[in-house]
Amino acid sequence: MKQLIFFLLLSWVLLFQAPLQAENALEGIDLIEIKVMAHPQVIGRNYRLGEIAQLDGFDVDLISQLAELKVGLSPRPGKSLPLSKGLLNSKLRKILAPNQYRLHLPKNTKVTRAYNLIPAQEVADKLKAEIQKGYPNYDQVKIEIKSQIKDQAVPQGKTAFSFERVGKTDQIGGWSSWKVKILSKGKEFKQMIVRAKVEVVSQVVVAKSPIKKGKTIAKEDLIMVPKDISRERKGFKPTSDLIVGQQAKRDILQMETLKPSLVEEPVIVIKGAPLRIVYQSASLRFTNLGVAMKAARKGEMIPIRTLQNKTTIYAVVKDSKTAEVAL
Repeated sequence: MKQLIFFLLLSWVLLFQAPLQAENALEGIDLIEIKVMAHPQVIGRNYRLGEIAQLDGFDVDLISQLAELKVGLSPRPGKSLPLSKGLLNSKLRKILAPNQYRLHLPKNTKVTRAYNLIPAQEVADKLKAEIQKGYPNYDQVKIEIKSQIKDQAVPQGKTAFSFERVGKTDQIGGWSSWKVKILSKGKEFKQMIVRAKVEVVSQVVVAKSPIKKGKTIAKEDLIMVPKDISRERKGFKPTSDLIVGQQAKRDILQMETLKPSLVEEPVIVIKGAPLRIVYQSASLRFTNLGVAMKAARKGEMIPIRTLQNKTTIYAVVKDSKTAEVAL
């Protein structure tokens, strides 16, 4: 009976001494208070404990170390991620013992990435300005952005744009696709493909009235009018000087644009016409007489029969009375 009473007394002493020992164990420990903000905002790609929480304690060096503790990967600019006590405890216990800190985490805390908002109109305007650079010699250029662009949330800091046309075309205007890159702090943050349409209007030469095939075109046959040339090939800008004196290759409709492909040099030498043949080199030049064996235009090479010895030679027509043989 005495042994039973002794065992009960010993158990009672041990039971009440345990809390006292635990309390004594905390004495001398610098307890660090970690108070997480209700709605923390972070800036960089990764966020640290010092960005989302207030740290209180007497160990300055340890608090500085905790402030730099990497907690996790930041969400995309303008987005949020939930923050759990389990995540924080797992990070903290790499440095601290459980009895070295007290964590305060508001309910439903989320980490939000700070951002700059670039309006969709600003993106569209910058792309239009880039496209406009390709039309320095045209007065009437209409650029339409056909893709739907959204407002862009980007990381805080310096941003820039990069533009690159996708594919190539020989047309002056029309449809095109552009690769638009948003750069944050010199690095690519986002890329998108944007469709655009360009309409170019310019003064062009058109037929004042119908022109028959083979007719030599005069200045009075032409007028200048503003016209959409978006589908024409680059470099297209015919003037009346290039058309007057040329012959129509086919019937040309009224108000039809006069392109170089619709006209050709007129026939200036007819078959059987006499020609002066010029033989010329860097140090030698002499002439002979002959007869054209076929009709020809300026610049064409034709066979010519000489009058003196009846031989056939080939020469390039220079005008209605002269052809030249290059030596």
